[in-house]
Amino acid sequence: MFSLVYIMDKKQQIKELNQRYKIILNEFTHTYPSYKTFPNVTKFSQKYATDNGNLTKLQSEFFQFRDNLQSEIIKSNKNIKRTDIQIAILDQKTALLKKQIASLENDSEAAEGMLDDIQLRYNQYLVGNWILLVVLIGSVASYYKKRS
Repeated sequence: MFSLVYIMDKKQQIKELNQRYKIILNEFTHTYPSYKTFPNVTKFSQKYATDNGNLTKLQSEFFQFRDNLQSEIIKSNKNIKRTDIQIAILDQKTALLKKQIASLENDSEAAEGMLDDIQLRYNQYLVGNWILLVVLIGSVASYYKKRS
């Protein structure tokens, strides 16, 4: 990914190239009419050749800068696509895990319901046993009362 430092560096390079372009173009526009008017004068032809060479060199630097920037953009695009694929995979895993969590929550609620049912059944048997005990004690007491 492009960092802020990287972007600021590229902006600085663009500013530098732009400033150099303005200077070289300004010199070239002053030299060109003199060269076209007097092409045989050595001073004008040398100045024209120097300015033309500087302009060509700067143009190649612009193209090189553009090519490097395009290369970085392509690399970043590949990284972004790879990250998007990883995110999609993680989204699929997350959806599966969410389903499992929902299933586990349902199982937990079912287990709690089952526990409540078992507790209720236990309490009912306990009350039934106490009633049976009371009835047995009452029956035994009644049997002994009648016998005596």
